[in-house]
Amino acid sequence: MAFPERIYLTGFMASGKSTVGLIVANTIGYQFADLDEVIVLAEGRSVEEMFRESGESYFRDAEAAALRETALYTRTVTALGGGTLITDAAYAVLPAGSTVVYLDTKPAILARRLYYGRGTRPLMLDADGNRLELAEVEARVVAILAEREKYYRRADIVVRSGERSIGKTVDAVVGALRNHGSSSREDAVRSARER
Repeated sequence: MAFPERIYLTGFMASGKSTVGLIVANTIGYQFADLDEVIVLAEGRSVEEMFRESGESYFRDAEAAALRETALYTRTVTALGGGTLITDAAYAVLPAGSTVVYLDTKPAILARRLYYGRGTRPLMLDADGNRLELAEVEARVVAILAEREKYYRRADIVVRSGERSIGKTVDAVVGALRNHGSSSREDAVRSARER
């Protein structure tokens, strides 16, 4: 059965959207797009620079413009930013027939990835621009997730991520996408969770 024309991966930062999305795209023969890269290309500066020089509000506007651009893509898996789909307006941009996959990852796993990973995430810095300690990172992850979870849960498919290998996560996503077109949303979610 055919896969959806446009597949969007959503979830918290460091949930594996870019890594999993690229492999899923390769697996099903689709193009891959990373929304942060689309933004950086349009702006000519990094996400960190945008946050620092222009603020989060400016970045969100640039992100919304990039999301509208991806609506023109077909046969594409797009990895979204952690804050891309956290408004009704953002969901409204997605073309009919798009499928959103939420990579659901536990806060403790996200915190470790954010703390020990390469690079610095603007939302994981204190007011002075310094890196937070691990416990502070986890507390911030929990707080932000509490605000965003209802939007993440609007996804068509939910796949547990972070507690298994990348390969198994990719298999779960591909299997859920394959089932999604021929079953109800509940069945697709159940299939993904059982994998």
